[in-house]
Amino acid sequence: MAENKSKLNGTETSILNNILEIKLELIEIENKFEDHRNGKSPPPFPYLIDAGNKRTIVISEKIEKLIFSISRNLYDVNSSLYGKFTRLEWNKIVRKAFGPALAETDLNDNTLESAANVLDTVKKELTAYDSHKNSEEYSLGCILFEPTQLTDYQSFDFSIGPIRFESRDAWLQRKVTEEIISPVTVRRLLRRWDGERLKKRQSSSGNMEESRLFTVFADAPFIASITIENSGWEAGLEKSLTAARLSFSSISLLFSMSCNILDGIYLMHDKTLRTQKIISINLENHVIRSQYKRSPSNGPLAIDEGFFKVLNNNDEYFTIIGSIINYVTDSPINIRNPRIISAMSQALLWFHEACRETVALMAIVKLSSSLDAMAAGRKSGGIKRLITARLGIREDQPLWDGGPIMESAVNDIYSQARSRDCARDQFQDRTRLDVCPIRRGMADGFMLAPMPGMGGKASRF
Repeated sequence: MAENKSKLNGTETSILNNILEIKLELIEIENKFEDHRNGKSPPPFPYLIDAGNKRTIVISEKIEKLIFSISRNLYDVNSSLYGKFTRLEWNKIVRKAFGPALAETDLNDNTLESAANVLDTVKKELTAYDSHKNSEEYSLGCILFEPTQLTDYQSFDFSIGPIRFESRDAWLQRKVTEEIISPVTVRRLLRRWDGERLKKRQSSSGNMEESRLFTVFADAPFIASITIENSGWEAGLEKSLTAARLSFSSISLLFSMSCNILDGIYLMHDKTLRTQKIISINLENHVIRSQYKRSPSNGPLAIDEGFFKVLNNNDEYFTIIGSIINYVTDSPINIRNPRIISAMSQALLWFHEACRETVALMAIVKLSSSLDAMAAGRKSGGIKRLITARLGIREDQPLWDGGPIMESAVNDIYSQARSRDCARDQFQDRTRLDVCPIRRGMADGFMLAPMPGMGGKASRF
């Protein structure tokens, strides 16, 4: 081991020193428990790590922090982990790997060789965990439109790249065909969703399967599903949520009122119900108590042949969106023009968040960030050049019919609303405007022209 000491880089040395600190702290914890058993001190508050074989190790807050530091260092030096695991998820995995390694080490051996042996054991556990990850299909309940507006709702099936949107019934039948869900579970679920009260099943596994599906999809007429490869569960979930949000943004942009459309298409995961209780006292000291509830609507889309015509006549557009989704989900599919795809993914996500935002000024900030992403971070000047290049609107022309002149609008929106504190100074009065037209106008022109080398123009419904 002495020969290898000179080869250790700074990160490895830091990790080994952290492990030695952990071992010393474990000895200190043992002494504290010994003092407690002898009546010399109160019991230390324990943190526990599973050490395998029904064993646990008592650790301290200091050890938690040291393991977190090791986890961070291991993550930072291994670029293959980026996107594969979230940092929080990776820390949980590293923490779990330390349990068996610390259980087997000699705490009284404070040499670097001993620390290296612990680190090797941890790395083997991490490698084994990484190699056993399988593909995971994430299924997310969502609202696309009111099912009663579609005669053949049960057979609805539409894909954007790797993400698939199906009616709840179609998804259930597909899972029966794939032998993942039993026919009995599906029959019972459909009856329960129709309002029937059924007896509890004798099979515990069948009852658990049914309960999970009933709870998650009870209010979801549609299901978005996507398979994520080679990712931890939490990272895979984040990718699947991002894929669905990108899809909703892309669908909304085919309509002239994009922001309003996004009010009615959403994941059940993102659904919010805000209850605001307000007491106001008028000038004559009359107390008025009011309650205001805000929740997303059930979908404003009027479903008819025109809706499906939009979906079916924009294959090239959805191919581009599919490439963006493949990019953000780290699909192994080769992506053309990754820099452009990256910019478009950021722009679409900012657009989605802007349309979801309930605070008007923050919506403008996010819409500006969306345009900034499309302009490759070149600020207001880049945004104006982008608008002229992609939409053909000059700086002295209105952004939309009856709207502000492009130059002044971009300067106000980007340089003022985005970059300054709207709660103070002379800009305060200027921000008290109705930003809904600005939202609609910015959304109206967004992405209706193709990016360079990315294909044709999306049509509107």
